[in-house]
Order: sequence, then C-alpha cells, then structure tokens
Amino acid sequence: MEPWPPILGLYRALVVTLTYMRRNRVQAEIAEAHGVSQSTISRAVTGITPVLDRVLAGFAPTADELDPTVQYIVDGTLFPCWSWRTDRCLYSGKHKTRA
Repeated sequence: MEPWPPILGLYRALVVTLTYMRRNRVQAEIAEAHGVSQSTISRAVTGITPVLDRVLAGFAPTADELDPTVQYIVDGTLFPCWSWRTDRCLYSGKHKTRA
C-alpha cells in the first residue's frame, strides 16, 4: 500500500507536500485548491515527507558536512547563522541587553 492517499496519486501528493513545505500554506487552503479535504492533505504530507527524506538523504548535506567559512543561500536564508552576542553595539531596546 502506498503511503499517500489514493485520491491524489503520487504526483499530486508530491505537489501538495512540496507546496505545504515550500510555501507554508495552510492545509485547508491547499485542499481547496486541489478539491479534496484537509485531512487528505494531512495524510499526503505525512506519507510523502519520510519518502522525500529517504530519497534526498544522499543529496542534502548535514550541518556537520558544511564548510564553516562559506555562506550558503537556501530559499533566501543565509547559512550559517551567526550570533549577535559578539557585536556589542547591538542590543534589544525592549530588554536593554544584548541577545
């Protein structure tokens, strides 16, 4: 038995899962766009996510495998994430202290 809902099939289950992960859309919104229930979208995401993890495991490096001297851009997010604690001029106006 496939880990995705039969009403969606593999392709649509993958599309809704990637949409959910990439765009962080509400499951009910995705369900409406695909003409299914929110619970069907939930089952697709739950079923496809571990499959994606297994398939992409060899292609996605772990944090330990990344070069600490390089800045990586993934979906517009810079990696590695630095700590602002070492920058003395920056502090929280609310807490009047460095983070």
